[in-house]
Amino acid sequence: MAFVIIVPTLFGGIYWLYWDKVERFAPVTITNPDDLPKIQALLDQVDYVSPGQGQRWMYLITYRDCKPCHAYQETEFPKLQAAGIETRVVAFAPADNQGVKRSTPEERTTIAELWLNRSWPLYLQWFASDDVDWKPDALKPVALKTADTVQPLLRRHAIS
Repeated sequence: MAFVIIVPTLFGGIYWLYWDKVERFAPVTITNPDDLPKIQALLDQVDYVSPGQGQRWMYLITYRDCKPCHAYQETEFPKLQAAGIETRVVAFAPADNQGVKRSTPEERTTIAELWLNRSWPLYLQWFASDDVDWKPDALKPVALKTADTVQPLLRRHAIS
């Protein structure tokens, strides 16, 4: 009797742990060919920061506290840049969740500055700092709105 309860629970727990630590953060392949031109059009218009080198490019769409994104950037960006691939980073501020702020005015101001001026050194300073330490004194606070056109595409491909 215990076998019937313990074994499925054990397998379920192992699968959940695998999904939570590995599968959830795996890259998503866009499989619907109708979405490719729409996504490419959005990427062509997006404001990104980049060191500006390479004939080919890849995009990392991230927010400040995305730990897997930071790990990817620290480990893979040097390899990609050494291979001549331009690494483009699109930073965004997480949307508020039921009235709870998920970003600070300093974060939104920095993202606006990155979008406007595409300063790779500013992005690297921001990336290396902690939320508590980051005070962009020279930047004026701004209010940003999330692009509504991206959300349906993300949902369609099960990207949360």
